Amino acid sequence: MKQPNETKRWQRAEELFTLLADGDRDRDEICADRGWDYSQMRQAVQQLRDMLAADGDVINVVAEPNGWQQPWMYGLRDGGAILDPEQSRWMTNRLGDTERRIKTISHVLDAAVNATDGRTVEGRKARIYELHLRRAAEEVALMDSTP
Repeated sequence: MKQPNETKRWQRAEELFTLLADGDRDRDEICADRGWDYSQMRQAVQQLRDMLAADGDVINVVAEPNGWQQPWMYGLRDGGAILDPEQSRWMTNRLGDTERRIKTISHVLDAAVNATDGRTVEGRKARIYELHLRRAAEEVALMDSTP
């Protein structure tokens, strides 16, 4: 059975889907339309992304720049539109963000590997994450260096 907070998150995600199905909105428009604060809006975005992924849907919620120091625009895009730079800058932005985050997380994991005992659960987790992130970074570096 869903807990009350979980039910509210699902309801907000469904409301967000309905709102975005009518067209793109920036965060201020979403919050004003739904009566949400920014935290509730972000939770609705993430919940909706999780729901769409769980359904195996090709639609996702994207957030794209809307001009210098302007709130980002949120919208629904299918997989093809996300990959097409003429239709969306989302993929380019997300890939750059992902590469930066992987570098940051890798630095933290390196420290965690050195600071933990590999026989503990935390130590094993740190080593597993470090191994897989390092391998992913190596594979991407190979792609970047191949003409």
